[in-house]
Amino acid sequence: MGDKETGQSPVKFATRSDSLAFLTPAGRQGFVIHHDPNDTYVIHLHGTKRWRIWPTREVSRPDGRPYRMGEEYRPEHLGDPLWDVSLRPGDVMYLPQGTPHVAVAENDVSLHLTVTVTPRHWPDLVRSLTTHLLPLDDERRGFPHLTEATVPEHAPALREHIEALVTRLRAVDTHEELLRLVAEGRTAEGTSRGHQFTAMAEVDAIAEDTLVRRTPVDFSFSPNPDGRTNVRVNGDTIAMQPAIADALRSETARTSLPAGKFAAPATSEESVRTVRSLVRLGILTAS
Repeated sequence: MGDKETGQSPVKFATRSDSLAFLTPAGRQGFVIHHDPNDTYVIHLHGTKRWRIWPTREVSRPDGRPYRMGEEYRPEHLGDPLWDVSLRPGDVMYLPQGTPHVAVAENDVSLHLTVTVTPRHWPDLVRSLTTHLLPLDDERRGFPHLTEATVPEHAPALREHIEALVTRLRAVDTHEELLRLVAEGRTAEGTSRGHQFTAMAEVDAIAEDTLVRRTPVDFSFSPNPDGRTNVRVNGDTIAMQPAIADALRSETARTSLPAGKFAAPATSEESVRTVRSLVRLGILTAS
């Protein structure tokens, strides 16, 4: 929400969100008693559904082993539910992450929509950081043939990779890295960039005169033995024709240019097809 006193603009809640519809026949139970790894908003649409909800806490088996996400809870381990309620059309309920629950349709077919919000945890952020920092030089692009017999051979190389990563981690500007993570969260799949099907239709609508430009992602380039150019982006390596890689390298791609001229000297039709593929990969975007 915006700050009326400071005049700050609204800040997008940069976290993944998904929606799922659950249709349950009368008298039937949906899932077993379980908990979800995200915050969930339940929006009831049709019929009635009885929900039993237990406190959000770590529940252990008699032997002390905790339940994990996706496992079925045993009712005798949970005790009495904290809340036993029937939802009707128009009702909305919030379930915090980790809340054990179960739902049963009552006298009619029941339909509800769930909207889940999955924030990035520290392990997710650190994983993104390490992926971003992994060495991209040619000598580290090979893949080891791993078997029990080759472990002694490859152990020193793994140590070198670890030491190289540690060196880069120690040099990280944490302020700048957090800004990168903020930007990454706002453009990640499942954020408010728009509906996937709408996005697909927009890609198909790209024409010769549609203006496109590079997205603000990091690239690295290296030669491919078959004559193409390897482009490393978003953790993936894609082999491209040299002319396309050169177009991505150019300063022009940072501004806007017509899709039909992006991959010149290719024909306009071929250039548009190339642009559509690059947009789907998140490398280009329509201006």
